[in-house]
Amino acid sequence: MFRKLFLLSSIICILFRISRCQQIDLNICPNGLTPSPTDPKWPTTIPNHFEIFSEITTDIATFEVTQSFVGSHRDHIYFRTYEKNLEVYYDFDTNEIFTINDDLQCARSEMQPNENFLFITSQYLKPSILLGFDGRNNNNIGFFTRYIGEETIRGGILTEKFQSCFYIYQGNLTINATYYLTASPPNEANINRIPDFVQIDVRSNNYPYTLNIIRYVSNPSLTLTTPSGVYCPNRIQTKEFPKNLPSRLSLHSEAYTLKNSDIPSRIETFNRLIDETLKFERIDYDLGVVLKPMLPDTLFVDYAYNLTYMYTRATEQCTVQNANANPMETTTEILFQFGALGDSIKFQYTGLTTCGRKHLQCYRWIGQRNINNVIQQYEWYWSAKYNEIDLSEFIPIKVNVMTTSVVGPPKVTNQEISRFACMLLS
Repeated sequence: MFRKLFLLSSIICILFRISRCQQIDLNICPNGLTPSPTDPKWPTTIPNHFEIFSEITTDIATFEVTQSFVGSHRDHIYFRTYEKNLEVYYDFDTNEIFTINDDLQCARSEMQPNENFLFITSQYLKPSILLGFDGRNNNNIGFFTRYIGEETIRGGILTEKFQSCFYIYQGNLTINATYYLTASPPNEANINRIPDFVQIDVRSNNYPYTLNIIRYVSNPSLTLTTPSGVYCPNRIQTKEFPKNLPSRLSLHSEAYTLKNSDIPSRIETFNRLIDETLKFERIDYDLGVVLKPMLPDTLFVDYAYNLTYMYTRATEQCTVQNANANPMETTTEILFQFGALGDSIKFQYTGLTTCGRKHLQCYRWIGQRNINNVIQQYEWYWSAKYNEIDLSEFIPIKVNVMTTSVVGPPKVTNQEISRFACMLLS
């Protein structure tokens, strides 16, 4: 009889996968898990799109943690201590993790199908876990809270105190969390309440710590992308770089070169005409300074005859020489891959982001190559949305160009080319 009862209880435990079957750490939650339903005083809905800026404190350390959370698609953790900074991006759509260090070097790794991501480090939970989500950014159906009462903390902040004991099955983890939310004004309907977290005290299978909330923003207008200037090798391509441009194109642009140890900052202006049909290209440029000796300011490239014409307006002199170039490539390759001469850069799409103009959002691609111990990086921004309305045509807005010498003393040249005015010629 005893054997049958033991088997029956074991089967029930397996079927329902209930953590109460000798999996809960009763040292963490002596009274067991917080039962359903959640207390009605708890905010009705925790948005699945938020940013949380916080500080973790323990008996021996204090450090900063920021999490940007975009539901089941992706999230970003920024972890800062006195020793190092670390950024980690989780993309659940492509099952990729990007870890970025202080030097903006990116390491890509793949998520395994059953892998869950509960921790910032091995000791500290992601803030989203404490707000009722699991290690894959889905809602934790076993997360419930109960109201304890009002309490004044930090020398004068009146808060409403809640407590939750819950279990994360994927990590066999028991969590006891105490929440302090700013007290609601009298007679305010809870259904309209936006949660304002002040502090979360945490006990788990490791050791206790406090999450001090500096700022919590629900439903922010943000898109989650890796930082500008960061190239992640072997990243999965999710949006192709614009192509199939017309065979004739005219544009005006400005290039700003940042000051470094060798050159002063300067602004250069370009007018460019590319004609793929006639195999011809013209570039007029103004370097913004008086050049001594005078250098050419107009360049013609005749790809049909492999000749280059360099004209200097100040002296009205023209020099003709062999172009020393490969046959004419497409308009797209010449314009947006900077005449890579058969060694075209493979761009990777990084996402939708701001691009320095009011009400405008841009698609961003970044590409990189190493030629003769010089790393060339191009980061393109193309128009995507204006006032949250999708644009029917892509227009180049700007490109950041960085050239880095990897031999000898470090030497970096940065340019921003923007203010594109394109005209498609029939």
